[in-house]
Amino acid sequence: MSIYSFFANNLKDDEGRSRNFLLFRRDGIEVRRTYGESAERVNNIARAAAGRLALRPRGAPVAIMLDNCAEWIELYLAHNALAVPVVPLDPKLKPQEIAYILNDSKANAIYTDSHHVPVLQEIAADIPEVKAFVLIDAKAHNAPGEISGKQCLDLGAIAEEAANSKDDPIAAAAVNDDDIASVIYTSGTTGHPKGAILTNGNFCADADAAIEMFKQFVNSSESFFVVLPLFHAFSFNTNFICPMRIGASLQFATSLRTIGEDMRAFKPSIIMAVPLLVEKMHDKIEDGIKKNFFGRWLKRLGLKRLLIPRIKANFGGRLKLFIVGGAPCSAKLLREMRALDMPIIEGYGLTEAAPIVSIRPYDDNHVGTIGIPMPGVEVMLADKDANGVGEILVRGPNVMKGYLGNPEATAEALDKDGWLHTGDLASRDADGFLTIRGRKKALIVNREGKNIYPEEVEICIGRDRHVQDVVVVGYSSGGEVGEKVGVIVVPDMDYFAKENGGREPDWAKVEAKMRKVVAARSKSLADYKTPRKVAVQRDPLVRTSAGKVRRFTYQGALNE
Repeated sequence: MSIYSFFANNLKDDEGRSRNFLLFRRDGIEVRRTYGESAERVNNIARAAAGRLALRPRGAPVAIMLDNCAEWIELYLAHNALAVPVVPLDPKLKPQEIAYILNDSKANAIYTDSHHVPVLQEIAADIPEVKAFVLIDAKAHNAPGEISGKQCLDLGAIAEEAANSKDDPIAAAAVNDDDIASVIYTSGTTGHPKGAILTNGNFCADADAAIEMFKQFVNSSESFFVVLPLFHAFSFNTNFICPMRIGASLQFATSLRTIGEDMRAFKPSIIMAVPLLVEKMHDKIEDGIKKNFFGRWLKRLGLKRLLIPRIKANFGGRLKLFIVGGAPCSAKLLREMRALDMPIIEGYGLTEAAPIVSIRPYDDNHVGTIGIPMPGVEVMLADKDANGVGEILVRGPNVMKGYLGNPEATAEALDKDGWLHTGDLASRDADGFLTIRGRKKALIVNREGKNIYPEEVEICIGRDRHVQDVVVVGYSSGGEVGEKVGVIVVPDMDYFAKENGGREPDWAKVEAKMRKVVAARSKSLADYKTPRKVAVQRDPLVRTSAGKVRRFTYQGALNE
């Protein structure tokens, strides 16, 4: 079984081939591609990849660095069908981060668009393993035929050339469960991201388990609204693999600004969201009520439920399921959305588990919990304290093989019995429902569900001569769920004095300089990892006898 086989199952008869697969708007025009139409495009891309790019089954991977689009899906399917591993890249990463991942994964080619050509030009000399850049829009933007000595190919052109080929590299590849499907990079504690090795079997087992939990509510008539980025494991599985498995369609948001317009046009039935997106949708609903005289009147009378049909119409009128994950979501927000007849449920997962571990059943009322383990997934709480809180350990067919080229990190994450140590703390109630209680590891999770390891940011900032000590912590603002990145820095006053002719400068100048240092050093990090709050202190950080910073001492120190 492979991810591609889920797609191919829809091509066995005319009914399946004619069903809508990809729906999106481009240049103001609505485009619909059926399963059959996408199959032709996938086959041509696969022939081009095997022929023009000489990619081989189970060989070097390729990278995809694109915002959500139909081509992302078709590129992935083509390479999965060839048993060529794919490295999904966040297009918002900084050049140095992109170069590191491409080198660490030994990617042979990268698929992207002309918008990212400047980034490719900047790092071309630093990524020797990459032989070709393949652009999905080369013709439209007159992209060069070469970038800094590397091939720059037009995807449309090489796929069109391959259409005349009689070769069938997909059949020859014979992809299977154990083949690597994706290497997904997550932030690392050593300053470098780690590549989680996930197989076809990992993703397919996880998708099948999720569908099993909702089989009475979902079928091939569903339409999944894709707004979360596909390079994120949560969106990848739930917005791509799951709908393909049941023969449903994928509808792409044109942009974050057009979500409402897109939903009214496409009328989706299922949406995956992170807490930040749910908050924005809820705020928009409340703003709409405030601006409407009739709505304000009904709300004051306690009759807000009468507005539900109009609210649902603004979401397309077909919405039947709202699944939120990636980061903890406020129980208050969940209840308010449910009060508006928005069927919202919460789940839990992590990249290394492909990614879903547990989810709250559709018709269950344990609001604020992360539900129960999915079918086939084992969850154990290790080293429980007196309150029953322990670390979540996960075992099952969805758990990764390990981290690419990193046996030390693999051994730390996976024990000899196959349990994945998540670093997340939880309790379990009498009904078996799990509730997140905190984190064992020093991990910051923002409202978008992105993981930030403090050590990565600390290493970056700590390289500056002006910094004597540094600790990065998550902080909350105004009671919001999800964390922002904050930093506490201790200046090296001896170095400051040396720069100032042997005398320490005024503290105000020291503080101002340290803020500039943090800003300058953070430029090499992705924006979401950049500290939003900087505290400068003269006293040294509190450390353990082993010399490690006592992080728990500073947890909450920057909360607003």
